[in-house]
Amino acid sequence: MTKYVEMDKRILEAVAKRSNPNSDPRCVEEGKRIADEERAKDRYNCRPGYRVIDCRLQALRKAAKIVHYTKAEKNGEGGWHLGPNAPHEGADAALSRTLPLDAVVRPTEVENGH
Repeated sequence: MTKYVEMDKRILEAVAKRSNPNSDPRCVEEGKRIADEERAKDRYNCRPGYRVIDCRLQALRKAAKIVHYTKAEKNGEGGWHLGPNAPHEGADAALSRTLPLDAVVRPTEVENGH
């Protein structure tokens, strides 16, 4: 898990500044670095850099550190947003927080009052 700390930090920073992590140069660079590291260990069982970013996006989403909204749900501001478990004082603080997955509240449940 420690190899993803820097990647998670960069993703949270990109989301905080409303940039797409899949095209943010810092995220792409780190994803490529991790993919190259994995490829050096096992060249037959590896994944490209964009898959590393995608997997970390989903892990952060499941931990409720980021949330994805459609344009209709956010009045034209669709895309990734910081979630309820991501403090707004910085990405380092967001990574230090953990919450059991069964305690995660989905945004649609909160908005619908369930």
